[in-house]
Amino acid sequence: MPYLEVMRIKSFVPNRTLGTITAVAIMGLTAGLLTGCLHMRSTSYTSPQNLRLDSQAYPIVHHTITEEIYHLKGLTVTSDGSTISGEAQPLGRGHQTYRKANSLNGDLYKFNAFKEKPLDEVHFYVDAWNLEDGGLSFSAADIQRVDVHDLAVGRVIASYTSAALATAGVVTLIVFALKSSCPFVYTMDGYVAAFRGEMFGGAIAPNLARHDFMPLPGFQPQGDVYTLKITNELQEIQFTDVAQLNAVTHDREAQVLMDQHGHPFVLSNPLAPVHATTDLGTDVRSELKDLDQRWFQFLDEMEGQPAYASLDMTFEADRPANQARLMLDLKNTMWMDHSFERFCARFGDKYEAFARRQQRRGAEEKEQWMDGEGMTLAVKVERHGNWELVDRINMVGPLASRSVVVPIPGQVQPGEQLRVRLECGYHFWEVDQAAMDFSEDGPILVEDLPLMEAHDESGHDVRASLLDLDGNVMSQLFTGAEATLRFDATSLDPKPHEDVTVFLHTHGHYEYVRDYSGKPNLAELKSFRAPGTFAAWSKARLESHMAIHP
Repeated sequence: MPYLEVMRIKSFVPNRTLGTITAVAIMGLTAGLLTGCLHMRSTSYTSPQNLRLDSQAYPIVHHTITEEIYHLKGLTVTSDGSTISGEAQPLGRGHQTYRKANSLNGDLYKFNAFKEKPLDEVHFYVDAWNLEDGGLSFSAADIQRVDVHDLAVGRVIASYTSAALATAGVVTLIVFALKSSCPFVYTMDGYVAAFRGEMFGGAIAPNLARHDFMPLPGFQPQGDVYTLKITNELQEIQFTDVAQLNAVTHDREAQVLMDQHGHPFVLSNPLAPVHATTDLGTDVRSELKDLDQRWFQFLDEMEGQPAYASLDMTFEADRPANQARLMLDLKNTMWMDHSFERFCARFGDKYEAFARRQQRRGAEEKEQWMDGEGMTLAVKVERHGNWELVDRINMVGPLASRSVVVPIPGQVQPGEQLRVRLECGYHFWEVDQAAMDFSEDGPILVEDLPLMEAHDESGHDVRASLLDLDGNVMSQLFTGAEATLRFDATSLDPKPHEDVTVFLHTHGHYEYVRDYSGKPNLAELKSFRAPGTFAAWSKARLESHMAIHP
């Protein structure tokens, strides 16, 4: 009988350590991905205590010393994220034949590809637990590894060591394994990989391929070489045509950001909004003032458009300016990611045919659909009592926030107020910080650093595929594919009062790989052609889950 051998995927180290509240909130969102259940971060909708993972997900706990194994039914996490507990049960049918293979380093696993279907299994390996009266609990500090199984790719799609768990938290890393989109980017500091974000989010077809400019603050060269990785860790195939590293030398006291077109802006005096309210009049200035992961999550309905949410901000100019620059630190919500995944799943066994038809549709039509459903973030400015569209921010993914800048044209004088509105689908985006800069650009030097070498996970040279926008793409066709890129930094020579900020410029797209089952409800799916249907459907599902899990 043939067996499928699976190598462990590396640990992830995100670039921000999550606080307790954020970690608990992500457990709630992970539950949404695994089971369709959502627990909101907002105390208006749920208590942060005793979040449950209690439906299709199948948690399994392994004791590393006694080698006992239990299914943990009704998994619960305490409010501080320190203890995981549930009801200890024997492994259910179809989950009993998982076993560790004999290997010297413990990294190799086997399961019977014909008999076993480890869909949505999450395996916790712990050094100690409390087992009493049918209940099982263990400390997060005692977790040594977490494995995630996925039937769609027929393998253990992720395995995390205790070092990664200590850095980012077990729940965060499970989210990494189970989300549904975008190539990942890591910057390297020696042997330490820092997760930075996701490239060209929403570019899910060849004719949606686009440019992306990812800021990499704090990224430093090692021996005059910048090293980073582009990885495929999800159920998709990825195609990257360009990968360039743009280095901007600027005054140390200023900040530099690029807009969506790759234009750098020097920002020296960002100002918080003097007013920030939702359409329901909720004051959210405190959420937007600092970069503190107190997210504004677009949870107030827009008047007359309940499937959408908005944020109105007022900024007061401190000097005359011909152009203001809106600065935002933001990301997509895990709920939007989950909603689109569930939408795709409704096509059942016809999903691949649907995806092929979508590739034949015009890019403009698809972009208009995403804009109309509020998947992109609309930025508007008030002119003569009307809201005028300035730009739409492309999706950046839910796993790491990104700082972006949007230039706002028009003259302002000191003391004059400028009103800006953000609009999107209900709970599709979240904003950590918002500010406006009215200062003029300072001196900068922009350099494209030479790509010295680029090799894939097998050591093959892929450098030629990343140099120019020429259709010769780097293809990453399976989960676990990765490319290591090294850029020459010897030309950089900042003065003592200067600093260097680097941006990863990429161009490409990705495509989902899915194996959904069941017959699609064609009548229901046709209804999504009407504008706003997806946004309304997503909000209705969210409200339903909040009602079930208050």
